[in-house]
Amino acid sequence: MMKEDIMDVLVDFHRYGRWLCGGNGSFIILIPNCENSNDLYEYRQISLVGSLEKIMSKVLANGLKNVLIKMIDEAHNIFLG
Repeated sequence: MMKEDIMDVLVDFHRYGRWLCGGNGSFIILIPNCENSNDLYEYRQISLVGSLEKIMSKVLANGLKNVLIKMIDEAHNIFLG
């Protein structure tokens, strides 16, 4: 459902080198430790990092991997295979 929106962001970053404002945001969610949690100390917090950053980092890492494979001699290519 979001493929076009995600692709627009990635293409915009590639063409213009700019990233969305607030694109590095995250959400803090409180998870109850027990069934009837009434006090704040009975919750644990988790941070949900935006998936757009994860997608961008994966795209950049794969691109860097492809460049490094071409630059590194085959005898030294043990970590990039």
